[in-house]
Amino acid sequence: FVYWFGSNDKIWRQTVIAQLQAYRQSPGARQVVVHEIGSDYEARDVWQTDANSPKLVLEEMYRSVFCPIVQGDVPHQKRLFDAVLTGCVPVVVAYPSHVHGNVSWWLPGGPPVDRMVPFPRDIDWR
Repeated sequence: FVYWFGSNDKIWRQTVIAQLQAYRQSPGARQVVVHEIGSDYEARDVWQTDANSPKLVLEEMYRSVFCPIVQGDVPHQKRLFDAVLTGCVPVVVAYPSHVHGNVSWWLPGGPPVDRMVPFPRDIDWR
């Protein structure tokens, strides 16, 4: 039903993970899959997670309805495209952009959505 795969190194991600875990404990909750990912860059070990493989990640996304897409290291997020390609509905957080009247999916004061996604004039990403 809901799928999360990512690190928990940012406050927005920690908030989303906490909300997903709280929902998972509620009576009648549908399935929620949470895989946190960590890394040890000095050891060049960037796949520290309980997800066995990238294939498992994609299989679980295929089975999910919603995939949260929250703040990452850069404005464009690979997980947005992974969600779209696997048929998982991306759920984004809209913050006020630094451009008046626009929103950012990255962070408060971030770039507008149309500067973060491909083909913004051809695809209505909202």
